Amino acid sequence: MYYKNGLAYAAGEYREWAREEFPAEIMAEIARLNAQLNDEE
Repeated sequence: MYYKNGLAYAAGEYREWAREEFPAEIMAEIARLNAQLNDEE
């Protein structure tokens, strides 16, 4: 989340976390990372 917010902040978008889509995007990224971890086991 901090990385994504940092990229937005650098682009002048200071309210990235306030977007309605943000929680769903983070959950999708967590699911992707969990799937990647499970594939490596």
